[in-house]
Amino acid sequence: MEQLLYLKQLCSKWNQSSEDFARIVAAIQTLGLYQRELASEFEVAESTVSRWANGVARPHPRAQKLIVAAIEKRVRNTLRARGRVYAQPAHPRAAKQR
Repeated sequence: MEQLLYLKQLCSKWNQSSEDFARIVAAIQTLGLYQRELASEFEVAESTVSRWANGVARPHPRAQKLIVAAIEKRVRNTLRARGRVYAQPAHPRAAKQR
C-alpha cells in the first residue's frame, strides 16, 4: 500500500522532469502492471518502456503527460478497489460555480 501511495504522490507532483518520469514508469509493477502491458496500451515496443524506466529515453512531453495520467488513474482505481478512498481534487470551475 505504501508503494502505491508513493506512486500516487509521484504522479500528482510530477513536474515533467525526466528523472521523475523514469521513476514513475519504473514503479508501475506496484500496480501489478508490467512493461509489456504499458507498451501494448501505448502501442510502443516493450524495450521502449524499458528505456523509459531506465531513463535512457523518454517520449514526447505530450505523450509523457498521457502516460503519467493513465498510470495515476490506475493508481486511484487500485486504491479505491483496496478500500482506500482517494479524493479527487475539485475542478477550479466547479468551485467557482458553487
